[in-house]
Amino acid sequence: MPVKNILMISQVFPPAGGGGVQRTLKFVKYLPQSGWHPTVLTLKPDSRYPKDHSMLAEIPHGVHTVRTGQCNYHLALALLKKIGLNGLHSYFTRFLAMPDSMNGWISPAFFRALQLCRERKFDAIYTTAPAYSTHIIGLLLSKRTHIPWAADFRDEWTSHSEFKHLTAFHYKLHKQLEASVIANASAVISASPNVTDYFQNQYTGSEDKYHTITNGFDPEDFKTISAPACGDDGKMKITFIGSVYGYVDPVPFLNAVKELIDAKKIQRDKLVIKFVGNFWIPDNAVKQYSSLYEILPYTDHLNAVARMAESDLLLVLLRRSLRTIPAKIFEYFAVNKPVLAIVPQGGIAAELVTAYKAGFTADPENPADIKESVLKAYNLWSDKKLCLQPNEDFVKTFDRRLLTQKLAKILDGIEKGTKKPESPNPVTP
Repeated sequence: MPVKNILMISQVFPPAGGGGVQRTLKFVKYLPQSGWHPTVLTLKPDSRYPKDHSMLAEIPHGVHTVRTGQCNYHLALALLKKIGLNGLHSYFTRFLAMPDSMNGWISPAFFRALQLCRERKFDAIYTTAPAYSTHIIGLLLSKRTHIPWAADFRDEWTSHSEFKHLTAFHYKLHKQLEASVIANASAVISASPNVTDYFQNQYTGSEDKYHTITNGFDPEDFKTISAPACGDDGKMKITFIGSVYGYVDPVPFLNAVKELIDAKKIQRDKLVIKFVGNFWIPDNAVKQYSSLYEILPYTDHLNAVARMAESDLLLVLLRRSLRTIPAKIFEYFAVNKPVLAIVPQGGIAAELVTAYKAGFTADPENPADIKESVLKAYNLWSDKKLCLQPNEDFVKTFDRRLLTQKLAKILDGIEKGTKKPESPNPVTP
């Protein structure tokens, strides 16, 4: 099989850690098995992102990783903070962040990518977002080089429930940029089938341009993991892995637990709740629940997997978004542990947990629903019956090796012949 070359552009890549890194890293790890040799263009290590040096070992031998800096206007804006003009700092930061705060990487990355394209023949380009500035790099590069381009959306852009814009002008510009990316990409990939459906309905273009590749799990990360027996040490361990912020809101869950304890339906000394990762929730929002949980700092990926395996119940939190799938949910499935998903009912995350057949779902806006699910899980644990049997065939479909094969097929298709770019105009209602 002749080897094809792909330039993969991602803002985050090891040694940077976090959920967004896993997707690109695993594609890079397994694409060579399908005849695609990656070259990675990424940002130089940045203190704003957690570090996980253990993931560097997963990058295949021979993969060239190129790192560039960025034009950082934030350094100049920091002077406003130093002289006490915090309001102006916030305003200008949001005003200049188009399409996002990583726009200072567009120019250095674009010119470095052009240089790489002169040095080696690439058969395809891949960009992944957020940051959406990465897709702008792909847009510019594909127009300049005419190399087939796959634009991968790990999250929605303008339709995201947490999307914020400063002015009507900013919103219009975001929509135009999103439309131009989707129109000019040879393939548009989404991490959620619901996002794929949204793009198909919102924008013109043939159906075979749009694809879904969910996140998943790598079986190699779970080879040495052994799970303890149900209720092994007399305490029910509930664990959340990942960042807590904004629409990943722990308050509905914590309030339900507190009310169940106050009603003496749950014994406080039988419960251990841990949040592992960044906890960006204002103190005043969770102060009354502070005695219920423990916050552990960000840890490397394999330690995070071990934390999952030692838990009795794994927690998923999501408010408002029906189309979002928290990436960690697939690794929860891989450790064969029960899952409590406090997510919008009727959304894709709730559908997945139901199909997993070893979980509980509750709507974050329905306190009674949450209390019912928490109490049901607790009572099963008390009776040593919480070791539920998941749908193993369903779980296997999220193997990163299979998902990467799907990406390779998409790349094979666009490499054989790129369609002419379509109109960037969204479909009008």
